[in-house]
Amino acid sequence: MFAAAHEHGEAIESLLIAVRIGPNDALAQYHLGLEYAESGRQEEALIALKRAITLKPNYSAAYNQLGVVRDELGQYEAAIQSFAKAITLKSDQAESYNNLGVTYCHAGRYPEAPQSSSGE
Repeated sequence: MFAAAHEHGEAIESLLIAVRIGPNDALAQYHLGLEYAESGRQEEALIALKRAITLKPNYSAAYNQLGVVRDELGQYEAAIQSFAKAITLKSDQAESYNNLGVTYCHAGRYPEAPQSSSGE
């Protein structure tokens, strides 16, 4: 476990340097958000992912990951909106449909889950 935490710390430090050098780099912000999320730093992940989306408004993967983080924080309605946006931007992204269905279940909105997971 220490090694994994240590690796996330190193990755985060490297990505922080990358975003300082290239503050308009949406990919660096996205990867920073991923690393924060993987290391359990969800609030910081939200900030980085929102920055990635601000820099690249059609970034479907960032919307999907933002939805994952929001779901983990219990922000189900916001997560549903993030997944819906990801799907609107890239309708063939199965992961977003799956995540949307899971979030509907977490939110207790079971009747809507099967439709969203099937991609209809």
